[in-house]
Amino acid sequence: MIPRPTHPAPAGMEAKLTVLEQIYAYFDELTGQTDWACRAGCAQCCTVNVSLTTLEGVYLYRALKPPSPQLLAELAKRARAPRYRPRFSLNDFAWRCAQGRDTPEEHNDPRWGACPLLEHDLCTVYTHRPFGCRCMLSNRQCGPQAEASLDEWQLTINHLFLQVIEHLDCPGWTGNLTDILLYWHHRPAGAAADRAAATESPAPFPANQPARALLIPPEHRRAAGPVLQKLQQFMAPFQES
Repeated sequence: MIPRPTHPAPAGMEAKLTVLEQIYAYFDELTGQTDWACRAGCAQCCTVNVSLTTLEGVYLYRALKPPSPQLLAELAKRARAPRYRPRFSLNDFAWRCAQGRDTPEEHNDPRWGACPLLEHDLCTVYTHRPFGCRCMLSNRQCGPQAEASLDEWQLTINHLFLQVIEHLDCPGWTGNLTDILLYWHHRPAGAAADRAAATESPAPFPANQPARALLIPPEHRRAAGPVLQKLQQFMAPFQES
């Protein structure tokens, strides 16, 4: 079981950001040996529908140092346009599935537009991109007539990392990239993302949940064991006493 972070985390936001970097680096290590079809300039999957946690939002907002007036204007424009806005976090979804509860389908249309952080088909914050972008890997080239292709094992690993990152950011929220960046712009980046601040957010965010049920199918449990153990080591400083 993943240790549940305390409220507030004993080592604070900076320690959580350090662990987030470690999780990112570990994922890059696991996937770096595969010759993915993804290359610089391949931006078919870089849409306005990216979602992330508030912790990842702090990490990303700081990389913008701060957002330029042009980017803020673009974010404000996107905030008035259609985009994917999750109603449930992934851990909430997993727990609902474990309990046999239905989860309404959420609409996500790539035709709603490109990511506001994309310029000339290149990510302007690539080294600080959220995990939802990092795990968008494909075994074949994508394009207008094709979709990304990923095997079931990699999907399991992606879900596991996403669940751990959400678990790390408890309490906190999950939301669309545009909304999360605007949230931190209107609130000092690095401040505690406690539930009381929800009324200050520019959009309703689903609250992050602990990872009570992991989306690991039976055929992948043995292979996923060492990966989960490594992630648990990262989370150890936040274990409740």
